[in-house]
Amino acid sequence: MIRFENDDSAYLSWLEMNPSGFVVNCDRNPKPSYLILHSATCGFISTSKRSNWTTNDYIKICSSDKEELQKWAKEKVRGPLKLCGCVASLRHPSNLHHPHQMKIPDWNIHNNHSPEIMKAYAAYRVARLNLLMQLGLPGSHRDPLSEFSEWFVALLVEGTLARSRVKEGCDVINADGQRIQVKYVANPQGKWINEHRIYFSKDMDLFALVAFVDLEVAAVLLFPKASLGQVCQSLHKRHPDQDVSLQLTQRNFNEIIGNIGSFEELGVTDLLRKSPQIVP
Repeated sequence: MIRFENDDSAYLSWLEMNPSGFVVNCDRNPKPSYLILHSATCGFISTSKRSNWTTNDYIKICSSDKEELQKWAKEKVRGPLKLCGCVASLRHPSNLHHPHQMKIPDWNIHNNHSPEIMKAYAAYRVARLNLLMQLGLPGSHRDPLSEFSEWFVALLVEGTLARSRVKEGCDVINADGQRIQVKYVANPQGKWINEHRIYFSKDMDLFALVAFVDLEVAAVLLFPKASLGQVCQSLHKRHPDQDVSLQLTQRNFNEIIGNIGSFEELGVTDLLRKSPQIVP
């Protein structure tokens, strides 16, 4: 659950990244008499025709879990949520089974699967340590996909890893001295469950996004800061701050990959397409 107050940009970004979520519209000092629950796609709480969503009399309380908002209203404000029509008639996607949704097995910790789980973990441990060893980072406890993504981008651009990759905005430096921020997004085949917000700080020149599908590298998109606004316009994005941010959805990703020639004219590059012989 997250509270948005005096921050329309962050609020609208959350809506775009969480289309299946819920929003409570309430007073700045929430009162039991006015707690209205909307879906994240409801036109009453999100439209490009106006602003001041969180900067005037009202704020927004957001969550992907409707029950969490109901609990907040009952325990913190001591009032019921009143349903907007968009929620009252909604058969919400979160209640539906999706074919790509992860199935959590109903296993007791002491069962016949335990030896196989321990064996799989032992294999994972060896593979993880070997990967980090090959990357020259045997003592790293960071996410291995982050470590690999940064190394892979450095390889593709023939650049070097920054000395301190904890510093925002500089994971890789290319041959021209440009500073590249590297992030990754990982998803299963089919419908994405993770999307990504591309954001440029003042210290960044380029943004590289490594896209994994079933842990295979599907693309490595390189975005220039100078033309990000044009990229957003081409994708018909509605969120604010398009000169420094892009809420990249699966549809946007597919559009870029499917029309890479057009986006290359805006400075976007699929580094993997440029170097197919290096596909891992």
